Amino acid sequence: MDNTKNTDETRQNAVLEYWFGDLKEGEAPTDEVIAKWWGKDQKTDDYIRENFGRDLEEAARGELSHWEENSCGTLALIIVLDQFSRNVYRDDPRAFAQDSLVQEIAGRGISKGFDKGLHPVMRVFFYMPFMHSEDMAMQERSLELFRGLEDEFSHVPDVSEMLSSNRDFAERHYNIVKRFGRYPHRNATLGRESTPEEIEFLKEPGSSF
Repeated sequence: MDNTKNTDETRQNAVLEYWFGDLKEGEAPTDEVIAKWWGKDQKTDDYIRENFGRDLEEAARGELSHWEENSCGTLALIIVLDQFSRNVYRDDPRAFAQDSLVQEIAGRGISKGFDKGLHPVMRVFFYMPFMHSEDMAMQERSLELFRGLEDEFSHVPDVSEMLSSNRDFAERHYNIVKRFGRYPHRNATLGRESTPEEIEFLKEPGSSF
C-alpha cells in the first residue's frame, strides 16, 4: 500500500511540476510555462503523450479516482483529464470525451474546499473544466469562480493581471455558449454542421481560442 501511495504521489508531482514549473507563492508563472499552456506545439503534445499518456488512459477509465483524496491529487487528475487530453487528442473528438467526468471531479474537489489552499494560478486550472463546458449552468459557475478568484487576489500584483485575464476569458466563453448554445470552433472536430451565423463568427480573430 505504501509503495502504491508513493507511486501515486510521484505521478501526481510529475504532472504538477511539468505543468506549473517552479511556481512560488505570490508569483506569476514564467513566460515559458504560459506558452506551454496556450500554445499549439507538436513537441509539447508529443512530450505529454509520451510521459503522461498512461495517466490519461487510466484516469479516463476511472482507475485514478483515489487521487481525489487530497487537493494536489485532485488538481493533478483535473489537469490530466482537462488539459492533457487536449494535447494528446488535438483535433480529435476524444479531446472532449472526459469533460463531463472532470467537471464532476472539480465539483467534488470544490465542495471539499480543496481549491482554497492552492496557489491562485493552480486554482485557475481547478476551475477550467467549467469554462470548457457547453452547458449554461456550468458557464454560470465558471463566471462565479473566476470573478471570485480575481477579487480574492486583486491585492497581489504579480498574479492579479493574469487572474483578470482569465476572468475576461471566462466571460468570453460564457458569451459564446450563451449565443450559440455550444462552441462553434469544436464543430469541425466533432462532426457538427455549423450554422451560417457560426461560420461568420469563426472568421473573427480569436473565435477559436
